[in-house]
Amino acid sequence: ARHCRMLEGQERSFSLSGHADPIPEKVSPLKGPVAGGTVITISGKHLDTANKNDVIVTVGGTPCEVLSFGSEITCETGVYKGQKVPLESLRVSVKYGKSTTKDVPVTFNFQYSENPKLTDYSPKTSFVCGGRRIVCVGSGFDLIQRATMKVLPSADDFSQSPPVEVSTHYSLLLQYT
Repeated sequence: ARHCRMLEGQERSFSLSGHADPIPEKVSPLKGPVAGGTVITISGKHLDTANKNDVIVTVGGTPCEVLSFGSEITCETGVYKGQKVPLESLRVSVKYGKSTTKDVPVTFNFQYSENPKLTDYSPKTSFVCGGRRIVCVGSGFDLIQRATMKVLPSADDFSQSPPVEVSTHYSLLLQYT
C-alpha cells in the first residue's frame, strides 16, 4: 500500500492495481495460404488485458482481423501482399492500445504458403438431382480450414439453376499430392 497526503492534511493508504502485461506464447496453426483467410488462435497469459477494440494483430506487418478476444485471441489472416511467397516465417504481433506491442515467440512464427491448387476432379459429369460424390485432387489442401465447392451447370444445360454449393461435410473429398 502507498500513502498519500490529502489536501486537508489527512493521510490515506491505497493500493495500485493494474492489469498484468499480456504474454502471447503460441500461435496455431503455423501456416496458411497467401490468399489469407486462415483463422489463427493466439494463446498465452493475460491476453484479455484490454478490450477487442484496442487490439491489433499483424502477421509480418499484414493485418489479421480480430474475430474473438478473451483468454485467447482469434484473428483471420489478411492477403499477403508481397511479390512472392516469403521463404521465411513471419512474426505475429499483438498491439494493445497505442504503446504496448507484444510479439509471439519466434518458434511460433506464421508461414504464408502457396495457395491450394486444384489439378483434377472426378467424375466430370453428374445427374441433375445431385447426390454425387466428387473427388478433388491437387496440392496445398492441408492449408484449407473449411472447403466449399460451387458446381456450375454446363453451357448446354437448359436449366437456369444457380450454382450449387457443396460443403466438405457432405460429398466433397479432397486428396492432395
